[in-house]
Amino acid sequence: MIEVKTILNQNLIKKFNADQAKSKVWFVFALTAIFVVLGIVCFFVKFIDTFYSVFLIIIGLLLPVIYYLTVRILTNRVLKSSPILKNETTQVWRFLDDKIIFNESGKYVEARDTQFSYEAIHKIEENENAFYIYVSKMQAYILDAKGFTMGSRHELHGFLINKVGSKKYKYSKRLYAKK
Repeated sequence: MIEVKTILNQNLIKKFNADQAKSKVWFVFALTAIFVVLGIVCFFVKFIDTFYSVFLIIIGLLLPVIYYLTVRILTNRVLKSSPILKNETTQVWRFLDDKIIFNESGKYVEARDTQFSYEAIHKIEENENAFYIYVSKMQAYILDAKGFTMGSRHELHGFLINKVGSKKYKYSKRLYAKK
């Protein structure tokens, strides 16, 4: 059995949201390029009025700024309004051979055990700070990489790869490079 204790706090959630925003930023820059190129083409071809060409270029250039501000504002709003994060909810994760059990407790959370099987995991991402266990495309549980009470990071890494497979498990290769 491997056990990890995580205290949910705003720093872990902010880091997770920043990583998610970075992974989607390619889409914003693709849209930016499309708007700018379309505006330039329309400007020189005189396909539409010059006003609309300039409008397309301006909208294209503002998209990254709008994306950044929207993500930041929404993240901060959620973090400020969440009673679970304000009072640092504690989660204790136990990785057994056939299932995962985690207990969640805190000031605004009634202590409870939740169980799910390894088949329910959509994917897992690991970085220097945390393990992100996705149970859907958009919902992930966050485990602090420093919170091991039984076992170690290397043991959990190997255990999870065996349980979910390497296709569902993403991690930075430099974390496990031979030194």
